[in-house]
Amino acid sequence: MYFDEEVVLDVRLNTLDKYVDYFVIVESSFTHKGDNKNLTFNHNKFEKFKNKIIYLVYDKQPKGIEVVNENDSEDEKSRKYILNAALRENGQRNF
Repeated sequence: MYFDEEVVLDVRLNTLDKYVDYFVIVESSFTHKGDNKNLTFNHNKFEKFKNKIIYLVYDKQPKGIEVVNENDSEDEKSRKYILNAALRENGQRNF
């Protein structure tokens, strides 16, 4: 899963390059809160690895996502964030 971590990705690509055949990068068009988000992966920054990168966009909103409201208690927000993240993770693994 990719979410705006260019430095971490750069280190991983350079470190693992000689050991792997492909890098699979999956980016979602939704936040863990359930809001739409822009895709941020910049292919040009990783031109060196273009023949090894398989880039996928996960653009389906999983069923059961709960809207996180500003007036929810902190405990309720945390519960919803964790549930939403788990639903997305499961959906992406079965992509």
